[in-house]
Amino acid sequence: MEKLLREEDVCKWLRISPRTLQRWRFNGTGPIWIRLRSRIIRYPESEVADFIKYGPDYEKIKKEKRNDFFIKNFDFLLIEYYI
Repeated sequence: MEKLLREEDVCKWLRISPRTLQRWRFNGTGPIWIRLRSRIIRYPESEVADFIKYGPDYEKIKKEKRNDFFIKNFDFLLIEYYI
């Protein structure tokens, strides 16, 4: 099962402010994120690692990877996910 990171953990890993991460979510950039409940946002660890690894190219591959990732890891959950 994929490890899900809290916003605070992602900010520490990327060395950014929480506001920057929130802005990325609003603009549709940054790593793929998941809304588990109305106020619970989580980031798959592998997506954050890929965001770091691929840098600017991550946005190009994000849409291609999205469906495969969620089918493989979260097919049993009813969640909202965002790219």
